[in-house]
Amino acid sequence: MQKKLFFITLVLVFIFPLSGCGVNMQTDEQTPAYPQSSTPSFPSDVKLDTNTNSVYRVSFPADFTSTETSPMKEDYTSWDLGLSYPKSYFIRSISEAYVDMGTGDILCSGSLRDGNRLTKEAQKISQSGVVLDIYTWSEAGAGNIYQGRVATVKKDNVCYAVSLFLHTTQPENYGTHEAEFKQYRLEHEAAQKKIFETFDSIIQTFEFVQE
Repeated sequence: MQKKLFFITLVLVFIFPLSGCGVNMQTDEQTPAYPQSSTPSFPSDVKLDTNTNSVYRVSFPADFTSTETSPMKEDYTSWDLGLSYPKSYFIRSISEAYVDMGTGDILCSGSLRDGNRLTKEAQKISQSGVVLDIYTWSEAGAGNIYQGRVATVKKDNVCYAVSLFLHTTQPENYGTHEAEFKQYRLEHEAAQKKIFETFDSIIQTFEFVQE
């Protein structure tokens, strides 16, 4: 098996989050396509060799750190990279957030390895013109909320995927009176929205690169 090659390149640019890409996207049976937006850009990028004839590149913020412990790692047939959101994105009700990328037919089939079905939300066109299918998923238990978004594309019969995993707790767990509950919920929703917008900006940079 050809060894995966990872190349990190720093770029001095800033994040421009995509507008209208909050957590609560509306499902549309017509599978609407997102319009192509201005170029989202980040301080670093990574190039991954996925042991096929295709190579893809995804850019992400420089303060993201690589991780081997992402909960969605097992959903990939060939897992290339896991990234952890920095603590600056977190408040008390947000426990963890990860981005993963690699190849895996199970994700293109619209499900996760544990059987949880993905809900197809829309299609997004990346800046390089790659059409990505966008899925979301969520589940809850024991006061914990797990949710995510998955972007997939097939090329030469290989499914490429970039995914978001977000673990939060109920914002109502924090505060002692109604006004405090309401304020913290607003802070929770704003922090969650920023995490999803950053992920949407990451997948906007997806491109195939010919070597």
